[in-house]
Amino acid sequence: ADGICRSVGRTAQRRRAAGGASSRATNDDRATLSRHVGAFSAGHFDRARDGIEEEIHEELRAVNANPFVLSSRAQRGISQFHDSAVSGIRKILIVLAAFVVAMRLSFAADDAAIIDGRNYSFMIAAPPGWQLTSTRQLQAAFYPDASTFDRSPVIMYVRSANKDDLHVKTIEDLNRLDLLGIQEQHLKAESKKVGSAQLSDGSEIPIYSFSGGGYFELVGYAEQPKNITVFVLSSETEKDLKASEKSFRALVASYLFISENVTTPKQ
Repeated sequence: ADGICRSVGRTAQRRRAAGGASSRATNDDRATLSRHVGAFSAGHFDRARDGIEEEIHEELRAVNANPFVLSSRAQRGISQFHDSAVSGIRKILIVLAAFVVAMRLSFAADDAAIIDGRNYSFMIAAPPGWQLTSTRQLQAAFYPDASTFDRSPVIMYVRSANKDDLHVKTIEDLNRLDLLGIQEQHLKAESKKVGSAQLSDGSEIPIYSFSGGGYFELVGYAEQPKNITVFVLSSETEKDLKASEKSFRALVASYLFISENVTTPKQ
């Protein structure tokens, strides 16, 4: 939303110093493109596939114990073996999911990445005609090819909001908190639900508009068990907002949540 985006973005002249809740959601999580921009460019697919296959084989070797080993483990406690096996299988599924989505994102191969932080990991890709970058405040930010992130009149970004940190339980709670953050500086700001958008797995998420705070914005919220992923399209004019809505929906459609089983060094 207004406060979400403009409080964490570019320069002081273009962004407010305080704002919506989601701008404060992940300050403790360092901006990391854990597989980095361009990780899934066409020239990397073969190497990525080889690496994934090797990781799968390693996990299978750990999980697929022979009967004698199983018998020995059973004597010490079958539950310990079971936990190890489940952990190995989970890792395999995460790796496979990442590879499948990488293939899905091949349309934007030079600007796709896995983003991770405390209790979240997801994949995202820049829509055609847009560039992916990261800043100190934003793990995944996007701007049109013909501009720069600092100077573009319209930008997009994706970030994760931790439910416990913000004391919210639902998307509606977070939307209200975002609006309250904007209204601290712009009393007439308003937000309303204007439709939905589809994620890469076919599920739908709500889309809200924000106006009256100096910018025109569309915000989507994708709920996960511990976090809510926030997608923001922010424009200085309503015309540019409407012209960029197709790209915003393409951004949302590229998203796939991978796992909440992610820890940071602080943990």
